[in-house]
Amino acid sequence: MGINIQPKTDYSAMFQSLGSGTSNLNFISDYASIKNGSYGKLMKAYYAKDGNSSQLSSVVSSKKANTAAKEDVSKLTETRKSAKELKESADKLTTAKFEDQDETLKLVKDFVSDYNSLVKDGLDSGTSSITKKIVSMDNLSLSNEKSLNDIGIKLNDDGTLKLDEETFKKADLGSVKSLFSGAGSYGYSVSSQATLVDYQANYEGIKASTYQRTGSFNTASVTGSLYDTFF
Repeated sequence: MGINIQPKTDYSAMFQSLGSGTSNLNFISDYASIKNGSYGKLMKAYYAKDGNSSQLSSVVSSKKANTAAKEDVSKLTETRKSAKELKESADKLTTAKFEDQDETLKLVKDFVSDYNSLVKDGLDSGTSSITKKIVSMDNLSLSNEKSLNDIGIKLNDDGTLKLDEETFKKADLGSVKSLFSGAGSYGYSVSSQATLVDYQANYEGIKASTYQRTGSFNTASVTGSLYDTFF
């Protein structure tokens, strides 16, 4: 039996539900992001604020540490907040009825806004592990670029989305539903990726926290750690 592999398609979401033991399978997403240029695009967007594209070389060294400094914990908290909000707006779309154009437009506007917030906060978090998750999310959008364009959602060079409301209002709600509704859809995959970003931001926050003399971690506003559940 043969397997039909489609070009420009991110299959990494197929493996994400298999548990932490298969986390290395994200190399599929990493390879796709390098091949289609999305990783370089987001790296340029991240380092553009310093006005020096040569800083891209620092990505290699930053991956070796892959941790957040204590002063970055507040940024991780913002990233977690954005991730939770995106998951919520994406989940609303996966279960929407798609019967009213205006109501659906509102849901999509919330999704785009939350998506963009997570991209910006994730890149600003200062941790390469989270940046990779943002790149994977961008890959999902690139894999569905044509379908997104058909309903008025464009992909910006900095990894964010832009919604053209006039185009959306003329779009077939059936196309919107197929893009966002149900398990395995684009909306479902983005929701899953937002959950991974939330988890990673929490994990990086724990690593950046200090160990107290009482034998507990000071998570510095990063809540919900797995460590805390044992004490």
